[in-house]
Amino acid sequence: MTITREDIAAFADGELSGERETEVAAAVTGDAELAQQVQRHRALKAMLAEHYAPVLGQCQITSVMVATKIAIASSIRRYARPRRPRPARRPPW
Repeated sequence: MTITREDIAAFADGELSGERETEVAAAVTGDAELAQQVQRHRALKAMLAEHYAPVLGQCQITSVMVATKIAIASSIRRYARPRRPRPARRPPW
């Protein structure tokens, strides 16, 4: 079983679930280097969260997310409309 950087990040962020989470947790428990990588990822995440907290507090993130979802949904509806069937073409002979 290979543990990738993405697995470490997802595990540290609590984004893994099920069997993969169990596998990564066992690997981290048994390997000091992996445990250190998880700790470094969590420390970096905490540092970034602390650094950007004032900026994020000023933004209307939820408004932007809602507007983005509405725009995506409307474009999906526009392109996913059922099309009228074309009349069958008669053979040229």
